[in-house]
Amino acid sequence: MIAVDVDTAKITKLRDKFKKYGPYALKRGLETGASYLNSHKTEMYPANVNGSPFVWSSDGQRRFVFANVDLPYSRTMGLAMSGNFTINESSFWVEYANTLPWWKFVLHPSYQIIGHRTRGWPVINRWVVNQSGKIVPDFKRAVLAAWDEQELFMYSGGAGL
Repeated sequence: MIAVDVDTAKITKLRDKFKKYGPYALKRGLETGASYLNSHKTEMYPANVNGSPFVWSSDGQRRFVFANVDLPYSRTMGLAMSGNFTINESSFWVEYANTLPWWKFVLHPSYQIIGHRTRGWPVINRWVVNQSGKIVPDFKRAVLAAWDEQELFMYSGGAGL
């Protein structure tokens, strides 16, 4: 399993801004962000490109794939279902891990092959950065809701005060 770390500037800026809310509230915001990414990961699939030929890096690559890989005839969503996003609580880095041995040839920024690039597959770090505009509002709402829950607990006598 390989992990790709992505630091989104907006989330890092939020970390500094939300330090006053404490670890519990921040953890809730990060869990919400990871949950968003995991529930929308099939959106990284490009539109079907029927009819256009796949661009192989070499004839040897093409022969190897057809000899050793059982290619599906239709989309299985196996790539998305085998991957998982987490957000590291101490660094605010988004981490992606996938159990499929070939995932890196489709999504990894350093190993993506030309055929997947020409078919519109995004590299994983670029996809996460593009999603950050949708994650940040959910993150803020979750942090503020967790902070309100903590305040309610503390000042309603729940903490023995």
